[in-house]
Amino acid sequence: DNITVDNATLNFEVPVTAADQVDLLVANPVIGKNGATETTQTPVSLNFKHLLSRIAFEIVATDIPSDGINVVTLTEFSLNGSFASKGTVNMMEGTPKVTATAGETTTSYEMKDYFGYTNGVMNTSTGNPASEYLMIIPDGNVPDYIKVTYVVTTYEVDQDGKPTTTVIGTPIENTAKFALQPAEGEAFEYKAGKAYKYVFSIAMDTISFTV
Repeated sequence: DNITVDNATLNFEVPVTAADQVDLLVANPVIGKNGATETTQTPVSLNFKHLLSRIAFEIVATDIPSDGINVVTLTEFSLNGSFASKGTVNMMEGTPKVTATAGETTTSYEMKDYFGYTNGVMNTSTGNPASEYLMIIPDGNVPDYIKVTYVVTTYEVDQDGKPTTTVIGTPIENTAKFALQPAEGEAFEYKAGKAYKYVFSIAMDTISFTV
């Protein structure tokens, strides 16, 4: 439903929900092969290329006591910036690429629900499912930062050592914003056909970030 063809132009729209997003592979058309006047039919080779950028995320809980009384809840996880939501591919113009449609943008992707992250076990990780990669049009987008907020809640245990619903102390909340720009200040740019993975290590009082 998000791809239409108008003459030699392919129109592409990125669904808002990541689970509905699909990869986009395009090959240049082969003109003049196996026409009606040819007596011998020969194979036609098509060289398909990935035209989008794929983004995955992973959260790793580190240095959180694994005695079952600490629960980590992800309350915010968003990729912020200006991303093209629509684009076109001119099938007759050189190497296929998506040209962003002016004015058709989304400013952020809220990803907290991709994880459903509640974890009381140390050194375990969870990532968004392979079916829910973000697919970004690598043209006309300006990724800015990723914001992460999570809460660590500690519970009392009963005589059997099982967690109760009684909270000990005040839950710890941590928030961090990670810029997606090089140190020299130039805008970060996603590349067509490339896959990116952002990994966040969360502890009781810190968050670290790697790509």
